[in-house]
This record gives sequence, C-alpha cells and structure tokens, in this order.
Amino acid sequence: MIENDPYNVSIITDLRLMDFHGTRNQISPYAKKECGITSTERIIGGRNANLGDYPWQVFLRIQTSNGLKMSCGGSLISDKYVLTAAHCLTAAAVNVVKITVTVGSVEITDSNRGKSGLQIVSTGWKVHPQWENDGIDHDIGIITIPSIENQQVTWTPVCLPTKTTEDVEVPCITSGFGKTSDDEGDKSEKRLKFIRTKTLDNEECKRRSAFMSIYLKPSMICIGGEGGRETVCSGDSGGPLVKQESGRFVLIGITSFGGTELCETPAPSAFTRVKHYLEYICNDTGICQ
Repeated sequence: MIENDPYNVSIITDLRLMDFHGTRNQISPYAKKECGITSTERIIGGRNANLGDYPWQVFLRIQTSNGLKMSCGGSLISDKYVLTAAHCLTAAAVNVVKITVTVGSVEITDSNRGKSGLQIVSTGWKVHPQWENDGIDHDIGIITIPSIENQQVTWTPVCLPTKTTEDVEVPCITSGFGKTSDDEGDKSEKRLKFIRTKTLDNEECKRRSAFMSIYLKPSMICIGGEGGRETVCSGDSGGPLVKQESGRFVLIGITSFGGTELCETPAPSAFTRVKHYLEYICNDTGICQ
C-alpha cells in the first residue's frame, strides 16, 4: 500500500491482489458490540495504522493443497464472520486447505503471528455461488471463525451498508497489509497501512481506463487513476474500503482487482460493491440490513 495523493489510488494486477509466499445505529446479532467504532476520534493522514484504528481489519494466511501460501485481508462483520474476496478463497483454482485469521494486530511476522492480537483457524469458508475462478464478477466470500466475543483482543465489527448507502464520489479509506512498492518483494514482517481516497463514478472510471471500460460492472466500486501514486498493492486483496457515516465506519467495498501490473503506476482499481450483496450476506450469516 503506497500513499501520496489523497484522492488517487492505483492497484496491482493479474486482476488479483493476493501476496504469494449510510447505516443505522446497529449492533450485530452475533456480537454484543456496536459496529464501526474505532479507538480514535479522528484518523489523520496515511501510512501506518495504530492498533484500534481499523479494528475490523484482519490478516488472512491461506494455505493450499500444493503447498502455496498466500496472504489477503478481510473485514469482521461480527464475532464469527469475515468478509473477503472470493479469489482469496479459491486461490487461482488450487484447493485451499487452511485459513488462519489474525485479529487485533497491526504487525504480522513471518511465522503468521501478530505481534499483538489473536490467531484463529477458520472453521469454514464459501464464495458467492456465481463466482467463477477465471472471472472477476461476484468477488466476495465469507469466512467462519470460532466466536471471538469473549477474547481479550482489540476488535470491532464494521457496519454493513444499507441498499441506499451512498458510495459514489464519497470520501473513503482503504487499509491493508500489502506491499508498499514494486520492488519490495515478500517481506517477512507486514505492517497495516491505510490511505484516504474518494470513490469515482463508474463512467468516469471507464473514461480513465480502457481496461475498466470493458470489465467494470455496476456491482463494483472504482477509485483512483490519473496522477496519484496512492496505491493498494499485492497482499491487500479482500481488505476493506470504508466510509464514515454518522460517526461510524461502513464497509462499502472489498478490494478486488485493478488495471496495472505495477503498484506505483496510477490506474483505477475496483472493489466489490458490498450493498449489492446484502441478501447473500444475510442468507449466509443471518446478519441482515
């Protein structure tokens, strides 16, 4: 994740960002915590996040049947459900055999352990029924974990949007443990970073990118391009795009894909539009808007 211009974001691709190595005052029905609340009154600037700034952000270490290890991000929507990108859970059509979820940490070491926080092995995961491994639409999945309600760890679920939540041309924040430059490689230690940006109208996004003019769908949110080096990069897949509304943070997008192979090259990037999938989330988790 690279920060420069506060309203422009680009993204790495082969369409995947895995790293190989308005809402009501609501309380989740699965967790006795109010959603979307952070430990700080106002988060300023960019770069490193502090513990409690984005307490819904989790780190995913994904292991496959052929020995590959990948990392992605995700967002807690309750004490036992995480939203992420479907492509993180299908791992380029390789069978995923284990997902370890790190909760309540802003620093991750090579041993998959957070310098603070809790590591939990997932009890199950599923992708949207219309997701296809060689596609980009419906890039959303749900991970189930043992309840963390009574764990002594910093966490808060993010609020889900409603069907009427405004997510076009609004200020927003994205966060992740991904790379911070093209030549960084796979660091053994990862730091949670965040950037401030603004969502684009999809037609403007298509104007900025021939790639997006072909692949961008109404079920997606676009940010970035034209001039900035503020970037979501490899390892950020599945992470949150949030907006602040009435003092709470609302999950409007899930990091999905982009139109450049280089982290530091300005290009629009696409996020799964969460409000498009509220029925899917409700049916699979019981968390309904």
